[in-house]
Amino acid sequence: MDPAASSIARRRSSRRYVIALLLIAGSMATFVLMPMVDDDYTVRSQVSEGRSLSFGAQTAVEEFFAKHHAYPVDNEQSGLPRPTSINGTYVVSLTVEKGTIVVIYGNHANPEIAGKALVVRPHVVGESLVWSCKTTDGTTVPVKELPTICRP
Repeated sequence: MDPAASSIARRRSSRRYVIALLLIAGSMATFVLMPMVDDDYTVRSQVSEGRSLSFGAQTAVEEFFAKHHAYPVDNEQSGLPRPTSINGTYVVSLTVEKGTIVVIYGNHANPEIAGKALVVRPHVVGESLVWSCKTTDGTTVPVKELPTICRP
């Protein structure tokens, strides 16, 4: 074999080796770093399940308020099922308490939010209701895990 051809073949082989090492190192970094980034995302998505469940309850409270000019006392008066019947993969219950919606996390929820509450409180503005879910409304879910609209 020609020495020049042999030299070119070795350079190509070493380039492939370096590229393979970079790909392996990049993959390993992804596996190490993703759990750190992904954990917050996972918990926020679990909190979002409770926020999504609260939208149906908000509608029920708004309809009751429009008809009676008062807040419903509980789920029954809101026309909703028992609190524990409104649940999900990460939510154990959704309760209406004098118009305020309280979502409790559990089931398969991350320990950071298990047993914590997302509180969605109505406020009368003019003739309609405006909803708030900030920690000042009684929410006990850590602020960093709340949907943007619920953060202070």
